[in-house]
Amino acid sequence: MKRKKTLRIVLIVLAALIVACGVGWHLAMNLGATPEQTDFTVDLSEVKRLAAEGPEALPVELRGVVIAESGMPNRFAVAGGGKETADWAFTTFQIVFDDRTIIVDPVNDEPRFEEWIYDLVFHRDVYEEMQRAMDEAWLIIATHEHWDHIGGLSMSPNAVDLLTKTVLTQEQVESPVIEEVGFPDGLLDEYEPLEYEGLFRLAPGVVLIESPGHTPGSQMIYVVLSDGTEYLLIGDVVWLWDNIEKATIKPWIFSAMMGEDRDALKHETRWLNDLFVSSDTTLIPVINHDAGMIEGYFDDEIIGEGLL
Repeated sequence: MKRKKTLRIVLIVLAALIVACGVGWHLAMNLGATPEQTDFTVDLSEVKRLAAEGPEALPVELRGVVIAESGMPNRFAVAGGGKETADWAFTTFQIVFDDRTIIVDPVNDEPRFEEWIYDLVFHRDVYEEMQRAMDEAWLIIATHEHWDHIGGLSMSPNAVDLLTKTVLTQEQVESPVIEEVGFPDGLLDEYEPLEYEGLFRLAPGVVLIESPGHTPGSQMIYVVLSDGTEYLLIGDVVWLWDNIEKATIKPWIFSAMMGEDRDALKHETRWLNDLFVSSDTTLIPVINHDAGMIEGYFDDEIIGEGLL
């Protein structure tokens, strides 16, 4: 009798552990829904006014290159998502003027990818093309301070010279995340970062939009061309178009690993959903890691493929 009672207790405990593990896994991979209304706001009329301010010529083209590719389950990027594989891109962009260029998000070299990314395809020739384009650029900027968005600068043999034309924000430079990028010791000690709140006109047709959450120094970048085409470079506020369409951020477990501000990301993602799904905006969303989106833009010549 005593043996049956003990067995029953063991089975109950095991069942409780299984349920707890299941609930824990469910919570870790979900909890991504955004609020119905957002407290993150951007005055797009002011963004457009700033972009068009002054007599200088606007950029004529947005170009880009995919330096590395990978695949991972959709549910890694979208809470509650499926097991199907989402194609990922690691993309560098180039804002082209008649006489100068701006490089956005210089992707890092292959060794760092091999530490973190499985099923990797790395395009060495494209990486070298990006390095050359950085050397020739007028400015270099980043949507945020993660290694796959600024590591190409820190790994450049010309990093000291390139930093003189790089615009990093105070939040990016002071973020603990930037320590993982691998800048040479002391390189940032005397660097004077950009300080701004809300919006900043970086150049004709180019406006920075403060959007911390993924990292302390995250920002979106508005670009308008001379022909009126408008882009919003979203960086890693979201990883895939599914995040915007479903108004859902990534699973809790991945945010916890990266130290994200999930509340901020939920409000920013809801704002993106309101903008791109629930309105008739002419803005073109550009998500660095959404390979399907980026390749589609290349195919349709919405973004030029290759760096000048």
